[in-house]
This record gives sequence, structure tokens and C-alpha cells, in this order.
Amino acid sequence: HAPDAIDPVLATQRTLPRPAGFDDDPRPFAVLTINGRDVPALIDTGSYDALVVPRHLFEPTGAALADPRQSFGTSGFGSNVRLSRRGTLDSARLGGIELIGTATHVTPHAGTQYAVVGIPVLRRFRIVYDSRSQRLRLIGPTTVDGAQPNEAVVQLLEDLGRESQSADE
Repeated sequence: HAPDAIDPVLATQRTLPRPAGFDDDPRPFAVLTINGRDVPALIDTGSYDALVVPRHLFEPTGAALADPRQSFGTSGFGSNVRLSRRGTLDSARLGGIELIGTATHVTPHAGTQYAVVGIPVLRRFRIVYDSRSQRLRLIGPTTVDGAQPNEAVVQLLEDLGRESQSADE
């Protein structure tokens, strides 16, 4: 490398804007844009889903899921298992990163005020988060195509959801 050359890995880094209203929360948040509408999103390296969006945040975007199907979902620790929808979101943006054909789980949990971006999207990046400045950087591709969760994990959790639903009846 010439001394003034930019390292190609560093050239792919993007600082993701933080959504308004989350300054008091130390976790990494970014802006997810669906159909031109901004949705706050938690960057969750422990979530098996690619995208999880509460229905009350998803529906105002006017976006539709391709191949929707019924599923079961929760919204974090302590939330109840509820009927939900899974499908594929044709397009979204995470900062300057285009998400194409992303598996999306739309949950009915009205108390959750943010979406979740999980492992199937994030595994393509090096993630750098400075909790003090709340600056989030992703180093990696400009496009993520076809991010999908592990189907065996989804099936296991749906089976557990069915068991939980029948136990509650």
C-alpha cells in the first residue's frame, strides 16, 4: 500500500445514524428505513431473526411481506408468545446498507417501540460500537441479499409457541 492509500476494509465502514429518542438507552440502535419510513432498530447480535418489526411500526410503512405465513413470536424477555406473521421484505435500508429479500417477522407486540436487526443480517459485518459516544459502525458490504434465519431454529421456536398457546387455552 502507498502511505496515503485507504485500507479497502476501512473504506467499507458506515456509521449508522441513531434514531431520536434513544439517547438514554445504552444499547446500539440504528435507523431502519422501510418503504421510505424510518423505524428505530436495535442491533441485536443475539437475535436469530434477520428482522423483527412490531406490527404497529410495520403497517404505517405500507410495505407488504412476500410469501407471508402465520408464525409465533415474542418480543424480548418476559413477553408472551403471540400469533405473528413471517415473510420476505423485498427491500429496506440500514443506514447506507441496502437489505434485499430479507426474512422479516412482524409481531403484534404494541409495547415494543423498535424493530430488531439480528444475526442473519449482522453476521456479514464487523460491528464496532462505542457505548460512550453511542456511535455504531458496520464494516462490510453495501448490500445484503437474502438474509434468512436458520429454518430449524424457526421451526423449533414455532413448535414451542404452539405448545405455549395450547397450554394457555
